[in-house]
Amino acid sequence: MAFAAKVASSAPVKQLADIPKWQLALRRWAYKLSNFGRMGVYTDDILIVTPEIEEALKRLPQDVLDARNFRLTRALHLSQHKEYLPKSEQHTWDDDVRYLNPYIEQVRRENIQKESWAKIEKGDK
Repeated sequence: MAFAAKVASSAPVKQLADIPKWQLALRRWAYKLSNFGRMGVYTDDILIVTPEIEEALKRLPQDVLDARNFRLTRALHLSQHKEYLPKSEQHTWDDDVRYLNPYIEQVRRENIQKESWAKIEKGDK
């Protein structure tokens, strides 16, 4: 859990108080139903890879990227054998870490800045 604590302390997280209770309950239910926690995979591990996500992954520190690749490989192995992790190694909703958020936000800000510079170069305002 050292990884989770390290990433959680550095990542800006949307306040749970801002999310309606019904939506939070629905998210918890969907997370449990997905079995990602039982496979040891975080939500950010299974995001659809877009150019933004791809750039964010390039910016990850090597140890975080290695941990992500290990979790994905282990999950594929478990899925192939129709098994789950032991209870002690499974993740819960509360353990889920959004470690890519700061990098995704940085890439989005840079893309917005690039677009605004492109408009200025064209003469548009």
